[in-house]
Amino acid sequence: MYFESVWDKACAMLFVKGRLKFHRLTGEPGDSAGAPSVIIAYDKANAEALAKSGIEGKLIWPNGLL
Repeated sequence: MYFESVWDKACAMLFVKGRLKFHRLTGEPGDSAGAPSVIIAYDKANAEALAKSGIEGKLIWPNGLL
């Protein structure tokens, strides 16, 4: 399912360095993500936003868009 719904359709994928940290509705710190995280862009505008985001990690362009 991953390859059909993500890899074949994504314009960009940002593999985030470190673990995401969550907060409760009260603002208190919650748990960290239990696994590595990736932010996926499905169009060129969002892919460019990821590239400019300043979020640390590794950005890849699986379908050759730059």
